[in-house]
Amino acid sequence: MSKIILLTGASGFLGGYVLKVLIEKKIKVRIITRKNKSFLFENLENLESLIYSEDIFNESYDWWVNVFSNIDICIHMAWYVEHSDYLTSLKNFDCLNGTVTAGMAAREAGIRKFVGIGTCFEYDLSENKPLQINDRLKPETIYAACKVSAFNILNNLFKNKSPLFSWHRVFYIFGEGENKKKLFSYIKENLSKGLTVYLSNPDALRDFISVNDAAEMIVDSSLSNQEGPVNICSGNPMTVKEFSESIADLFGSRKLLFFDNSGNKKDFNPSSVVGKK
Repeated sequence: MSKIILLTGASGFLGGYVLKVLIEKKIKVRIITRKNKSFLFENLENLESLIYSEDIFNESYDWWVNVFSNIDICIHMAWYVEHSDYLTSLKNFDCLNGTVTAGMAAREAGIRKFVGIGTCFEYDLSENKPLQINDRLKPETIYAACKVSAFNILNNLFKNKSPLFSWHRVFYIFGEGENKKKLFSYIKENLSKGLTVYLSNPDALRDFISVNDAAEMIVDSSLSNQEGPVNICSGNPMTVKEFSESIADLFGSRKLLFFDNSGNKKDFNPSSVVGKK
């Protein structure tokens, strides 16, 4: 029997790119989606089946056990990530509870591997050094705290038992199709119209990684027997200013970049978030 991967969150930004990589690798995929999103997937090559759910985080244990039938690997991309409030939203607790339920069902169903998606914000970001997978975790937002809780619970749930478990901590992904309010899209949109781009905290160090590269890393790791936490990052520190200028150079428009050095910062804005592979 050929392997089948169950993918959640396939209509999301990163999830869509992960799906693209799986299709390119000619791997059979079972997708969980809302009915109003089904048109995105119905004609996909290598689509094994579509499973419909209006809220996967509210599905029962038995529902998940059934969905996991004949599944080799689950890549669980789904989570609440509305750009305006995902860091503080109480919906993160629903995602946590639903993810744990899915994990329990995956163990019951006997799948080979369960892959969860974490965040670089799980780490202690006060040390201003490249972040390694065994570094201290110190979440500062509800979003990160729920991700840490999901990792800890699943890590213990699967310890010394089937399935294998890996947890991919994603850094600053960017690329076509992202939310228009995110940095990459905001800069491109304004520059394409000849508008000034206003940016704060130009000296903040970030680990920017293209969504294409991030998706490739997630799929390659998922298909392997690799376990435990994995950093999905470039490993290359870059300031917000340097990143912005690299985009502006595509338009020959550095003069349209305006950097605010006044120190007006958002509530959650660490000075350095850089990963180490």
